[in-house]
Amino acid sequence: MEFAPLFLLTGSAAIANLGCSSGPTPMVPEQVVGRWRGVDTGAVMELTSTGIVVVEMKDVPTLIGRCSFVGMRATLRYQLGAAICPEEIGQYTLAVQGETLTATDPVDSCADRKAMMGQAWVGAPK
Repeated sequence: MEFAPLFLLTGSAAIANLGCSSGPTPMVPEQVVGRWRGVDTGAVMELTSTGIVVVEMKDVPTLIGRCSFVGMRATLRYQLGAAICPEEIGQYTLAVQGETLTATDPVDSCADRKAMMGQAWVGAPK
């Protein structure tokens, strides 16, 4: 199985959309696209339709990476050099009920990400 890299950036970041003029095909299920705030930690996670994931946490540089999906099964990976588990793959089954996102059935050797993903996430405005 091949995975796309994730990126770690601190400070300002620019992400280029290199899709066709008609727009890129969504890689992420529509119901999980958006900003989510962790109810336990206050972390903010944004999932884009093109598979970019950005995680902002207190006292940790912003994490930027990639996610891919098969159905609602997500594979996450942070860029080499990330403050948390660089290049380690984590897999979760995501579900949305109302305004709450949950991640279950983890297969992830990264204890920090596993703990973070184990909380409930609520929709967060931009």
